[in-house]
Formats: sequence, structure tokens, C-alpha cells
Amino acid sequence: MSQIMERLDRGKSCEDVPNLAFPDKGGLRFSPAAALDVDVNHLPLPRRDLVAKFHRAYHYLFHQPVSIMKTTFGCPYRCTFCFCWPLTGGRVFRRSPASIADELETIPSKDVYIVDDTFFFDPGHLRALHAEITKRGFVKRYLVYAQADFVARHPDLIRDWAEIGLIACIVGLETPFDHELRDYRKQATAAVNTEAIRILRNNRVDVYGSFIVDPGWTEREFARLEDYIRKTGLYYIVIQPLTPLPGTEIFSSYADRLVIPRTQYELWDMQHAVIPTALPLRTFYRKIHNIYLRQCANPLRARSLGLRTAPPVCSRKYLRLLAGGLRVLRSLRKADRHPRLLAGERTEP
Repeated sequence: MSQIMERLDRGKSCEDVPNLAFPDKGGLRFSPAAALDVDVNHLPLPRRDLVAKFHRAYHYLFHQPVSIMKTTFGCPYRCTFCFCWPLTGGRVFRRSPASIADELETIPSKDVYIVDDTFFFDPGHLRALHAEITKRGFVKRYLVYAQADFVARHPDLIRDWAEIGLIACIVGLETPFDHELRDYRKQATAAVNTEAIRILRNNRVDVYGSFIVDPGWTEREFARLEDYIRKTGLYYIVIQPLTPLPGTEIFSSYADRLVIPRTQYELWDMQHAVIPTALPLRTFYRKIHNIYLRQCANPLRARSLGLRTAPPVCSRKYLRLLAGGLRVLRSLRKADRHPRLLAGERTEP
């Protein structure tokens, strides 16, 4: 970006700036490619003072006010459906514990949402960061991304981080089926996922579980997923149809089977099925809708799970989230009747 701004300021062409794409006769023309090389420890800290007047309104589920920060760029994992690790060419750029702690000390909110692709992956780095935060003595509440296999291998680190404020982990559980986990190149089995959930819950760390629904699923697979969610005590869940995004390893496998064209960007939201479903489309969406309704929209179930991040079910904060969730469910019930689809723009496989 600095190279682009410098050339624009001087009225010069950006053609020699690496890694750019230019419109060209209905297509794209690319500048020379170059490996990403960034000194992340010397990036300027965000100017949070510029948006301070909005601070109280920032929220994620029950985390309010919440601030986001990023400590690592890139991901060491190689999941076939994920576009995150290809963005940095498979490299991981990690800030130092001192740099991370410096920024944490500038954040006004107690809740901090660390939006790294995965926060827990290097035990030595995590111990050093834990020591730095402990030394400085500030208190925060952390929401981070974690891989189930790491959690299962390092229960001691989860315990240590829970003691200094880890309250929630977003975990890509993906599926209750081992063969699908292998296909996605996840480093865990269904049993490992279950163990990770147990470790997190034992340390009073809430689990935000994300799942991928293969469009080939039948009623049997949906029933298995709901049974898994119920038995493991999950409440915060995201269920997404498998979406082969361009740039991921699986895109080429589905490129000739798309039922929603790539030009319909608003439908490539990981909530609409973009490849053919085994079940009728309306039934497919209703299955997802019903799992949400039975497992997430039940205040009594939420109360019984003893969630650390959830307020009382009669509180304004909980009722607001429940109302928002019900609006989402109404939209999901009508997902197969999106105006663009009714206009006949759906692609036949």
C-alpha cells in the first residue's frame, strides 16, 4: 500500500508494484508476483482514539464492549476449504510478546477478540506471552480461535490462559465424521474434538463451535450432527454449507458444479448452498434452521449449561441476542427463495 500511495502521489504508474491486478479488456492483468515480507513488530498500533465515541456499541455476541486485535498473520494449518493460509503463501508472521502486550495495554475494553486465524499453535510463544501479561499485571477477557488438536495436546496451556482471562474459544470442529475431517485435512478426529471441548469446559472456557455441512448430507447426517451438539453441551454454534471459495484447494473440484454463479456475490456468504444438495433445497435449509432453533433458541438449555459468557436469560442483553437470532432464523427459512434465485439466475449443474 505504501508503494501505491507513493506512486499515486507522484503521478506515476503502479504497474511495477508487485501483487496487483488491473482491469484489462474485461479480464485482469497482473503485476509481477513477490513473496509477502512484513516486519509485523513495527506496524503502527491502531488509532482507537479515532473511533472512541463508538466504543460502547462494539459487540460480538455477549462480549460488549469488545475490541479486536491481531497478533499473527497467516496460519500453520492446511485445511483444504480455507482461504486464510494461501493469503500469505503458507507463511506465518507473528508479533513478539512485548509488541502484543504493548497493544493490549492501550485497549480500553476488558473484552478482547483476537482475530488471528488461530491463536493457539506455538506453545513456547504462548508461554512467553502469558509471562509478559502476568508481569505487567493488566486484566483482560480473551476470545480467540483455537484448533481442537492443539487444545487436546496442551491442557496445561488452556488452564494457564484461563487463569489470566481466556473465557471463550472459537473452534473449527467442522463435522462429527472422521472421514470428512480427513478430507478437510484437519489434524483431529471426532474423538479429539470431543476431548478439546471437555478440556475447555473444565476450565470454564466457553466453546464457540463451527461446523461445515456437506451438501451431500441426508437426514441421517443432520441427525448425527444435532446429537453431537447436544451430547457435547455446545450452545454457541455456526453451521455453514460447504463453500468452495476461489483460492482454496477444493475449488477446482466443484468449479463445474456450481448452482450459484460467482457473480452473485451476496449469495457466496457461507450460508447459501452453492453446489447441489442431496436433499431438496428447502429441506436442506430447514434442517440447519431446526438445529439452531432446538439447540440455541432455548433459554432453559442455555441456563442449564452454565455458560461463562452468557448473561441471565431474563436480561436485556440476552433478549436482544435472542431477538437477533430469531431474525436470522426467519431469513434462513426463506434462503431458498432469495430474489436472485427466483429471478432464474441459478446455474444448472
